[in-house]
Amino acid sequence: MITKRRRRKVELPEVEKLKYEKREENLPTSLMGIPIRSTEEARVGVGLGFLGWYFRYQVPIFGGSDFRGGQILDFLVFTVPLPTPLYVQSTYWHGPTMVRGDKDKINQARVKRAMSGSWLDPEEVWDYQLTSVEHAVSTLRGMFGRNL
Repeated sequence: MITKRRRRKVELPEVEKLKYEKREENLPTSLMGIPIRSTEEARVGVGLGFLGWYFRYQVPIFGGSDFRGGQILDFLVFTVPLPTPLYVQSTYWHGPTMVRGDKDKINQARVKRAMSGSWLDPEEVWDYQLTSVEHAVSTLRGMFGRNL
């Protein structure tokens, strides 16, 4: 005689939520051998990796920090057809009340002018757009889409 067994209803955790939470608590401390300077940059690195984009972290241009007028890009995302420089900005250091806001615009204009034809226009992502890994993935997906 074959009897039917009753199946217990098992509550499964939300898979996406669990994945993002695990990513948040296991943020990397370095990218490509370079120590990460902020939690927001770590979230961007994880988000770009999750979306499948190749990138470089802390890319020196115009001589980097070794020369006057040089700068270091936070990320260079290898988008198609041309790479896109990505600045990770915080409202504390780069917000509208800070004098650095003008300097940031000048630096971005220099990159745009010098690299026109080689790179796409620079993009900015702000700390309030990066409050969690999930939020960072959503913001970056809106900027670059998904690279498959």
